[in-house]
Amino acid sequence: SYVNDFLLGPLHSAEAMLGQKIPIRMANFTSPIFIILYMVILSGFALAIPFTAYFVASFIAPALTKSEKKVLIPGILSAILLFFIGAAMTYYLILPLGLYFSTNISAQYLQTEMFVDAQSYYGLVCMAILGIGLSFEVPLLQVILIYLGVLKVQVLKKCRRWVIVILFTIAAIITPPDVVTQIVLAVPLWLLFELALIVGSTLRKKKEAAELKEEQLEKEQEERERQEELRQKELRKQKALESGE
Repeated sequence: SYVNDFLLGPLHSAEAMLGQKIPIRMANFTSPIFIILYMVILSGFALAIPFTAYFVASFIAPALTKSEKKVLIPGILSAILLFFIGAAMTYYLILPLGLYFSTNISAQYLQTEMFVDAQSYYGLVCMAILGIGLSFEVPLLQVILIYLGVLKVQVLKKCRRWVIVILFTIAAIITPPDVVTQIVLAVPLWLLFELALIVGSTLRKKKEAAELKEEQLEKEQEERERQEELRQKELRKQKALESGE
């Protein structure tokens, strides 16, 4: 019942903006079962995110260098935070706006009364929260790939126009079918893309600087070892000469 009250939140917000009730009905006898499945999937996925992130990090940690491990924990926390930011934005802004505009168009322009199928409503809410929450993880993946050198910042900047088109296309697919919610989602994703370019570029430069410094230290260490080896050879040579005399 608590999860049900939570999922009805966007509908109540849309009703508050409209100033009227939006009827919601069951279309068939199997709808309650599917609705409960939606609730279980959404709740289980949300609760499992921290544990999933921990186990994934534990799996990849042995393969990372010391400098890479330093960004592992911030990366995990960022992944969790970004998902919940996307989910919260969907719940409090995108879904209420989408439901409001759809109902308003139905009443004002089509002059029809909206009777919402319960299964389609719950499915929309769950899929939108999950889909948009996961889409907010893309900038983090972008930062990681730039940091590892798989993606080049210069290439991404050249492809910026294509990226914007792709982001608006994704926003149109995973949001309610109106241009307002599409823009409300696409603009933050685009800003996150630009932020990921800056963060990824900064981290990549720091990584390259650290690798260069480490390489220089290794060369200096090798040079000291070589000098020490030459000095030891020279000492052994002098001892040999002294013993021969």
